[in-house]
Amino acid sequence: MKRSYQRIETRESKILRYMRQSKDLSMRAAGRLVNLSDSTINHYEHGRLDISQATTARLVEGYGYTMADFEEFMRGREIPENTKDECIALLNRIDDAKLRAVHAVLTSFTR
Repeated sequence: MKRSYQRIETRESKILRYMRQSKDLSMRAAGRLVNLSDSTINHYEHGRLDISQATTARLVEGYGYTMADFEEFMRGREIPENTKDECIALLNRIDDAKLRAVHAVLTSFTR
């Protein structure tokens, strides 16, 4: 059912947005992955369009997650607000020796 005039953000829409963003995918890139328009992705993520279970599975798997991951979030696993902020918070808790190892790994991703 289309309801683009009304925004009802659900836990499901927040999880889908997190999953897409955690893979550093724009709405356009995500749409190309699953053969949907970026505006449809936007409507799903902002609660302006109801989403079927089949489409949810298509998005989740297209983003490189499993439905088990999705269901874990639906059962209450915390949805990080921002992946970069979450990483920074983790880095702040790591001692210097381990941080050097993390630095080496991160540096290898940027080459």
